[in-house]
Amino acid sequence: MDFLGAAYGQGVFIICGTGGIVRRSTDGLVFNNTPAGFASENVTFARFFNNTFVVGSTLGTLAYSVNAGANYSTTDVTGSLTDACFVGGLWVVSGDAGLIRTSPDLSTWTTRTSEFGASNINALATSGSIAISAGAGGVMASSADGVTWTIVPDSSFSGTAINDIAFGLGRWVAVGATGKVATSLDGIAWSQSASPFGSSDINSAVFFDGLWIICGDGGKVAFSLDGLAWELLTDSGMGSEDANALAIGLSRILIAGNADTAVSHSVLYENREINLNIDPQVMLDISGNTRTFDMTQKWRSMGKTGEYNKRVIWRRLGQHRSFTPRIRISSPVKRAVYTAYAKIVGSK
Repeated sequence: MDFLGAAYGQGVFIICGTGGIVRRSTDGLVFNNTPAGFASENVTFARFFNNTFVVGSTLGTLAYSVNAGANYSTTDVTGSLTDACFVGGLWVVSGDAGLIRTSPDLSTWTTRTSEFGASNINALATSGSIAISAGAGGVMASSADGVTWTIVPDSSFSGTAINDIAFGLGRWVAVGATGKVATSLDGIAWSQSASPFGSSDINSAVFFDGLWIICGDGGKVAFSLDGLAWELLTDSGMGSEDANALAIGLSRILIAGNADTAVSHSVLYENREINLNIDPQVMLDISGNTRTFDMTQKWRSMGKTGEYNKRVIWRRLGQHRSFTPRIRISSPVKRAVYTAYAKIVGSK
């Protein structure tokens, strides 16, 4: 048996896989089988959106749970399903042969034009305001409502399959075959990043609380605090088994893969395997006269561990009738803002 999908929400982990298997854990360590309405088909993904777990299979069955995965209801979507997300008040599912279907209630499904033709869609992801679909041949499409999809002109994958996408801190990260990693700030313009996997396939990507994790063939797992610079875990615990899915919660990272292998590490905040001496970044977002955060400053180093004298200063931020700052920090470690200082000069 192989695990193919994983998700975290409502204080529990869900993993799923071949042979109709769905399992549940409250600690990321001990998993129990949970009947979810599947027969012997492969359950390819598990996701958590809108306070609901959804898991889907190659026979078109979608199971969903609103009570932390304790029990499930099922709906027939039709087709071989690969992923799901929630955008614009609609549930969206993807699948083989360019399948995209939407539902307002996980009951009634409507087929949409995906723009993929007969190509398989492997992954869906959402920033909350837009959704991105990606799959075979490096094809990508974007949608603001899950209904109308527009092809992304250049995903930067050059015909290589995209296997998964994650979004966090204003950045998209896409991963795929032959170790490719690409990033985007808007989901439209993409560029390749240095890959820590060499030519090994990357199968899954996830973001949670300032931390990106990716995993793939040969049990490889890597992490990043900015979605750009990656470090391989020294020992993922997967041995040589392929890692297919990831979930983060309860200060743990769950890695699920082939041969009934699933491991979890307390690496989100404290495990020394993750080198938190990576240079964390800080970014200032400003809401001025327009009352929207439309003046985003560049990310800057806030100092590595032990660099207590590090200071970050932004100057010449313009003239505003009103001024609201927002600070973002690309670090999963605990942090606190003790004080803030602004020198405001009036016009003469």
